[in-house]
Amino acid sequence: MAAAANGLNSFLGGVEPLTELTAGEIERLAERSEVVTVPAGQTITDLGEPVDHVSVVRSGTVEIRSATGKVFSRLQPGQTFGVRAALGNG
Repeated sequence: MAAAANGLNSFLGGVEPLTELTAGEIERLAERSEVVTVPAGQTITDLGEPVDHVSVVRSGTVEIRSATGKVFSRLQPGQTFGVRAALGNG
Protein backbone atom coordinates (compact mmCIF):
# COMPACT_ATOMS: atom_id res chain seq x y z
CA MET A 1 0.00 0.00 0.00
CA ALA A 2 2.83 2.41 0.78
CA ALA A 3 4.23 2.08 -2.75
CA ALA A 4 0.82 2.90 -4.22
CA ALA A 5 0.46 5.85 -1.85
CA ASN A 6 3.91 7.12 -2.84
CA GLY A 7 2.91 6.92 -6.50
CA LEU A 8 -0.24 8.92 -5.82
CA ASN A 9 1.72 11.46 -3.76
CA SER A 10 4.18 11.89 -6.62
CA PHE A 11 1.39 12.23 -9.19
CA LEU A 12 -0.63 14.75 -7.15
CA GLY A 13 2.51 16.75 -6.34
CA GLY A 14 2.99 17.37 -10.06
CA VAL A 15 -0.56 18.61 -10.74
CA GLU A 16 -1.15 22.38 -10.95
CA PRO A 17 -2.04 24.06 -8.62
CA LEU A 18 -1.17 21.29 -6.15
CA THR A 19 2.51 21.94 -6.85
CA GLU A 20 2.20 24.78 -4.33
CA LEU A 21 1.41 22.36 -1.47
CA THR A 22 4.00 21.01 0.95
CA ALA A 23 4.92 17.31 0.98
CA GLY A 24 2.85 16.89 4.16
CA GLU A 25 -0.18 18.53 2.57
CA ILE A 26 0.15 16.31 -0.50
CA GLU A 27 0.38 13.26 1.76
CA ARG A 28 -2.81 14.25 3.62
CA LEU A 29 -4.57 14.92 0.31
CA ALA A 30 -3.51 11.51 -1.03
CA GLU A 31 -4.79 9.81 2.14
CA ARG A 32 -8.20 11.42 1.57
CA SER A 33 -8.25 10.70 -2.16
CA GLU A 34 -10.10 7.93 -3.92
CA VAL A 35 -8.65 6.41 -7.08
CA VAL A 36 -11.44 5.45 -9.47
CA THR A 37 -11.02 3.56 -12.73
CA VAL A 38 -13.61 4.49 -15.34
CA PRO A 39 -14.00 2.32 -18.45
CA ALA A 40 -13.73 4.07 -21.82
CA GLY A 41 -17.02 5.58 -22.94
CA GLN A 42 -18.61 5.59 -19.47
CA THR A 43 -20.15 8.83 -18.20
CA ILE A 44 -18.39 10.14 -15.10
CA THR A 45 -20.94 12.82 -14.23
CA ASP A 46 -23.82 14.49 -16.00
CA LEU A 47 -24.00 18.19 -16.72
CA GLY A 48 -25.77 19.96 -13.86
CA GLU A 49 -25.30 17.08 -11.42
CA PRO A 50 -24.14 18.23 -7.97
CA VAL A 51 -20.40 17.70 -7.48
CA ASP A 52 -18.61 17.75 -4.13
CA HIS A 53 -15.14 16.79 -5.28
CA VAL A 54 -12.42 17.67 -7.75
CA SER A 55 -11.27 15.05 -10.24
CA VAL A 56 -7.78 14.73 -11.70
CA VAL A 57 -7.15 12.74 -14.86
CA ARG A 58 -4.39 10.25 -14.05
CA SER A 59 -4.35 8.36 -17.36
CA GLY A 60 -6.31 8.33 -20.58
CA THR A 61 -8.49 11.18 -21.80
CA VAL A 62 -11.71 12.70 -20.43
CA GLU A 63 -14.10 14.43 -22.79
CA ILE A 64 -16.16 17.35 -21.52
CA ARG A 65 -19.43 17.54 -23.46
CA SER A 66 -22.22 20.08 -23.75
CA ALA A 67 -25.83 19.17 -22.96
CA THR A 68 -26.27 18.30 -26.64
CA GLY A 69 -23.28 15.93 -26.60
CA LYS A 70 -20.84 18.16 -28.45
CA VAL A 71 -17.25 17.69 -27.26
CA PHE A 72 -15.81 21.06 -26.30
CA SER A 73 -12.78 19.91 -24.32
CA ARG A 74 -10.51 16.89 -23.98
CA LEU A 75 -8.56 16.60 -20.75
CA GLN A 76 -5.23 14.81 -20.53
CA PRO A 77 -3.38 13.33 -17.53
CA GLY A 78 -2.67 15.96 -14.90
CA GLN A 79 -5.67 18.10 -15.81
CA THR A 80 -8.59 18.65 -13.44
CA PHE A 81 -12.34 19.00 -13.70
CA GLY A 82 -15.16 19.74 -11.26
CA VAL A 83 -13.31 22.55 -9.49
CA ARG A 84 -15.96 25.25 -10.03
CA ALA A 85 -18.83 22.88 -9.25
CA ALA A 86 -17.14 21.60 -6.08
CA LEU A 87 -16.67 25.20 -4.94
CA GLY A 88 -20.33 25.93 -5.60
CA ASN A 89 -19.66 28.09 -8.67
CA GLY A 90 -20.57 25.58 -11.37
